[in-house]
Amino acid sequence: MRRVLLLGSGPVAASVHKLDGVCEGGPATKSYDAVHTIGARMCRRAQLKKAMSKFTKDAAMLVMERPKNLLGAPSWTVRQNHAGSKILVAQFVDEEGITIPGLSMLLEVRAPAVVDSCLFLFSLMQRGTPHEPRLYQLEVCPVNKPSHRGPEGFLYGPHEHVGDETASLAGMAGLGMDCSNWDFALTWFLMRTKVSNNGPYTVPQP
Repeated sequence: MRRVLLLGSGPVAASVHKLDGVCEGGPATKSYDAVHTIGARMCRRAQLKKAMSKFTKDAAMLVMERPKNLLGAPSWTVRQNHAGSKILVAQFVDEEGITIPGLSMLLEVRAPAVVDSCLFLFSLMQRGTPHEPRLYQLEVCPVNKPSHRGPEGFLYGPHEHVGDETASLAGMAGLGMDCSNWDFALTWFLMRTKVSNNGPYTVPQP
């Protein structure tokens, strides 16, 4: 039976939220003592929920670095009104098999008639839709294509977003970070987000 751990309202939830200070090295409290049997697991859960409400680089990294396993067998579907695009959405469980609420993986592959317009998107989202906040995103496209406009101008080719920061990965295009190498890009994304692809469920080929 799948277990789901929710942080809602009530006495236990209130105690969990007070654990943030303990997680971060603050002094123990009576609230912590009252739920010490839940202990470290609830403490980590409180940290994760707090980080998912913010999207700085540090907050995003906190979520990215938690080991994750896929919940169920994900599959690709054709994205409506987007010719040549397919998407895959998946949820996660932690090391103990408990569902991580509100955290989703969203992958998109765009294979247009013109190869120079190809695109891979790998996203770690707070929710499983393309328009909601991302914690991490890897975008793979041709190295000569403008792919992101930031305060310092355009980035070209592959790049990644970690919270509110963006970094170019164009220098990795020659190593395999391009639209012709799905496995390389997927491996990079899984490594950065600590998502296991070793079973029992794995990401299928698009």
